[in-house]
Amino acid sequence: MTSRPILEGSEAFAKVRDELVGPGPAAIGKLGTIELELAYYRFKTKKDQRPIPEQLLVPLSRNAGMFPPTQETALKMADELLKSLLFFTITSPWWAIPQSLELYNTLSRSANFVTLQALECFLSPNPDHWWTASIPSNTKVLIISPFSSSIERQIPNLDKIWASRPGLWNPTTKFQTIKFPLSYGTQSQEIQKEMTDRWSDSLGLLAWTKEQMDSLDYDIAMIGAGIYSLPLMAFAKQRGKKAIHLGGSTQLFFGIRGGRWDTMTDFQPLFNEHWIRPALEERPVNYTSVEKGCYW
Repeated sequence: MTSRPILEGSEAFAKVRDELVGPGPAAIGKLGTIELELAYYRFKTKKDQRPIPEQLLVPLSRNAGMFPPTQETALKMADELLKSLLFFTITSPWWAIPQSLELYNTLSRSANFVTLQALECFLSPNPDHWWTASIPSNTKVLIISPFSSSIERQIPNLDKIWASRPGLWNPTTKFQTIKFPLSYGTQSQEIQKEMTDRWSDSLGLLAWTKEQMDSLDYDIAMIGAGIYSLPLMAFAKQRGKKAIHLGGSTQLFFGIRGGRWDTMTDFQPLFNEHWIRPALEERPVNYTSVEKGCYW
C-alpha cells in the first residue's frame, strides 16, 4: 500500500515541471529494475549482514555497470543506493511495485510520487507539461551519459528532432556533457582492464564523476548512468542543484533511438529522419547482452 497518492496525467507532469523550474534543489528519478532488486535485498538483510545473491552480480555488472562484479562492490553500491533514496523530492514507484513502495515509504518520506510517464515530458502533447520548455533562459543543463558524443551531435538539431513537439526545448538552454563509460559487463576484457586500472572499482568511478560535476557550472543535471545515477542525483541535490535521473530515456530527449522503443506505440509519432542510433564508438562489444541491445 502507498501512504501517498501517485500523481497521474497533467498533475504529474506539472509537479515535475514545477520542481525543475522553481527555486531550490531537486532530486527526481526512479530505481531501475536491477538496482531495485539490489537495494531492496540490502534493505531487508543489512542487519543480518547477508551476502548479495550471486545471481545478481552478473546483471549488476552487465545491465547497471557495477565493477568488479564482487560481493564487496555490490554491498557498497547497495548502501550508496539506499542513501540516495533519502534525497528524493519526486520519484516514480513504477507500477506501484510493493518493494519500491516499501523503500520509498521508509526512506523517501518527503517525496511526491508520480507515474513513470511523468518523467518523460515529451510524451505529453501539451507544451505546459514540458519542463524543458519552461526552464528559465540560459539555464545550464549537464547531461551525464555514455552517449554524450551522439547527444552533442544532436543538440544543434533539436528543433528538427522535435518537429512533433515544437518548442520542446527552450532554445537558449546551454548544454554540456560528461562522457560516462559504457557498462562494464558489456565491454571487452581489454576495456574492463582499462576501467579497473583507472578507477579501481565502482566507488572510484563514482568519486571521479562527482569531481567532474564539481568542476562544471550547471543548474540541472540529466542523468542516465546505470547504478551510479541515483548517487549522482543525490550528490547534485547536496550541492544545491537540481537533478533528474531518467535512465535509458535520457537519450530520447536528444533524438537518439534504441531498440526498446522501436515498437512502443506511444513513441512512433515522435520519430522522424533526424533521429539517430548511438554512434558505433558508443556500442560496446557485448551490447546485445543488455535486453537484446535495447539502447542501441
